[in-house]
Amino acid sequence: MNKYYQNNKEKVKRQVRNWRIKNLEKYRQLNRAQHEKRMFNGKKQIVLERDNFTCQSCGMNNQQHIVIFGYGLIVHHIDGNGKNSEIPNNNINNLLTLCHTCHTSHHSKQLMGNKNPNHRNFRGKK
Repeated sequence: MNKYYQNNKEKVKRQVRNWRIKNLEKYRQLNRAQHEKRMFNGKKQIVLERDNFTCQSCGMNNQQHIVIFGYGLIVHHIDGNGKNSEIPNNNINNLLTLCHTCHTSHHSKQLMGNKNPNHRNFRGKK
């Protein structure tokens, strides 16, 4: 197959593109599943359920988040060892549910060198 691909790259790319267009929803589901496995080792749903689908910093729930931002809450790697890390830390105790605003605020403060933001303790209320 590798040799076939090398000899027919454009044809294969065209076929893949056409399949994606015809099967867009299936393609998106496969992509989401692969992303979730790569990012959280299959633990994203467990963390969302543990945190009651609520931002652990400000208390926004998932339904509010979808209305405001157009997508669900974010699962955050507390120690920063996520997808771009050599060895991602997907331990459940290292994952935390945050809303877009709190997640962005946390990373902005990290970039500025303040790893202990004033916006409530990221362990939140349990």
